Amino acid sequence: TLALRTAAEDPSAVGQCTRLALELCGRSTHGLGLLKALADEAPNVDAGAHRIRPLRAELQRVARADVFPALLQASGVDEVLAAWLQYGSESSLQDLLGGVDAPAFTKLTSVRTAVSTLIVAAEAGGGLALDDASLQALRTFLGQCRQENDADCLADIARLTAALAASEPHGLQLAQQLPEVWDLALTCVEHPSRRIGAQALDAFLVLQDVPVAQRHPALTRDAFARLLVSITRSCSNSTDDDEDPEDALFQFRAVAADVLVATYFLLRETYTRTIADELKSALVALTEGGSPERAEAALYVLRVARREV
Repeated sequence: TLALRTAAEDPSAVGQCTRLALELCGRSTHGLGLLKALADEAPNVDAGAHRIRPLRAELQRVARADVFPALLQASGVDEVLAAWLQYGSESSLQDLLGGVDAPAFTKLTSVRTAVSTLIVAAEAGGGLALDDASLQALRTFLGQCRQENDADCLADIARLTAALAASEPHGLQLAQQLPEVWDLALTCVEHPSRRIGAQALDAFLVLQDVPVAQRHPALTRDAFARLLVSITRSCSNSTDDDEDPEDALFQFRAVAADVLVATYFLLRETYTRTIADELKSALVALTEGGSPERAEAALYVLRVARREV
């Protein structure tokens, strides 16, 4: 922090501190710690905007000229590399996926670290529209995310789908060209943990603002019919996958309500027919000694859209 405060007065000090840290990396783990601290603490420097802008510009220059070339030759540097990626070009999705920062992003070995890096870029917004190479890179990465089983990583992946959906200016482009974002979100909705599912539902909340005619064909009725069934089944009492099942169920239903209303307007009679089938199946199971939770969930989903029905 002291070094960065000095650098706010003289941005060239960033380069001096960075080169010192890189030299230390060859002899001690403290070098990596110093590198990460420089990136992490920069947003906390107490200085006026007229000083912060030159400081950030110098951080961007140093990231390209010194940090990335050095870290690309090293191993076990995920956290440090992710910290500096925010000072790439404009830390935009295009830069990370297919632009000048792509080699550094590809170097990340941890899916969770890569997910966190993309979330920062998506939530920051800005940058150019994604070119074909970037779209393919994102498609491939989303496929890798499907292989993850760790609950904490899946929670981040669910958040990523929502961040991508809401990203400006990329959200509309993704809705038109990359339905895999919402397919992955739907997979997260189907996860036994309602905490994960609730975060992924945000991706569909954003999608409802995109006119159906402007969406990819895979993001119309069929996708929402599957989503309706998934939400209905997730609206029954939570499993042990949640730390606080009752609270997780309440939060999931709170987010799901708006999605269900939008789903009804898209599906209309298919909505009521689907829920009728779910209710019938739940009642049959109930007569055979099953739990009443499925039937209650189906009634809840029907009740949410009662005014429209």
